[in-house]
Amino acid sequence: MGWRALTRLERGERGRRAAGWAQRRIERYGGPGTAASRFVPGGQTAFSVTAGMLAYPLGRYVLYSAVGAALWAVCGTLAGSLGGRALAAGNWIGLVVALLAVVLLFLAPKLLRRGTGRIPTTDRAGEW
Repeated sequence: MGWRALTRLERGERGRRAAGWAQRRIERYGGPGTAASRFVPGGQTAFSVTAGMLAYPLGRYVLYSAVGAALWAVCGTLAGSLGGRALAAGNWIGLVVALLAVVLLFLAPKLLRRGTGRIPTTDRAGEW
């Protein structure tokens, strides 16, 4: 299925530019990108599909995906352990600060776009 989608994508000029851009990014950041994609919402799916379409080597993908999974598990375990200890000790201020940080990180891009008055486009594949 991947080569069929890539063939269809490369029919037009814009699609060829997008496929070339993706190929260069996979070649340059393939391993670390695989591991880091786990930390971005929707990133692992997008990276996996792209890597598959562009025939990224399966062995390297599996290796770096395992590294990403291990890092994700360590981060989740540490966050839960440290957070649980802080709450058990009665440190509610940490929870409040964390929740505010999450809300601000979620809202910041929306507020920034709103302030500029422009709508971001996804039609910029060849402009990195």
